[in-house]
Amino acid sequence: MANLDWLLRIDLDPATWLFVVLVGGYWPIAATRARRRLAGSTLPPGRAFRKAAAGGQLVMLTLSLAVAWTHGLRTLPLPPAAWQWLLVVPAVAIVELLRWVMWKTLTIEQRRALWVRTILPSRGELPEWTLLTLLAAVSEEIAYRGLLFAILTVATGSVVLSSLLCAISFGAAHAPQGLRSQILIGTLSLVLHALVLVTGSLLPAMVVHAIANLIAGVRGDRRFRDLDAAQQVA
Repeated sequence: MANLDWLLRIDLDPATWLFVVLVGGYWPIAATRARRRLAGSTLPPGRAFRKAAAGGQLVMLTLSLAVAWTHGLRTLPLPPAAWQWLLVVPAVAIVELLRWVMWKTLTIEQRRALWVRTILPSRGELPEWTLLTLLAAVSEEIAYRGLLFAILTVATGSVVLSSLLCAISFGAAHAPQGLRSQILIGTLSLVLHALVLVTGSLLPAMVVHAIANLIAGVRGDRRFRDLDAAQQVA
């Protein structure tokens, strides 16, 4: 494991425990409620989702940076060795492999019923999706693979347990996408945790996170359109 002293020297105090409650506990509950609000929105599903998600991500980023700053933590140190950036490539490959396995194990009906198809961008909405992707990659990595992981590691004394708890919370925060997607996202979270542990930096994980979301936005809409076209042909 790389040196994570810059992160794991965080002190446990009321502010850090409040962060755990908000990000680790309240955020998944808020995500579930957000799906109900989106269902009643007058905006198109994708536009309503991006508007709500951007606001939530900004709140999370502000909260994370405030806790990091008040506890004297650096959030964006570079990996100690330049070659560690190369680990981004196998990490993205693993993420896409896991997604492919999930897609292939779904029935046609289950694929059509995936909630995520309602929020994927059209070609004209890709700039908005890209901005949201970059924001989410930064805010969620600092919050989950950074501060929440650090606090739980110091509290439990176990890197493995804290990584699992963070992955469960991260998957639960994507509750609107359904149980299967939550399990997949929690598993992907473990890949990102491993990358942070190996590189000693959040930056490669941010890059993988952003690339994975961009691929989902670019390929996802076309995948569902092809699915509908195949149904019409059949």
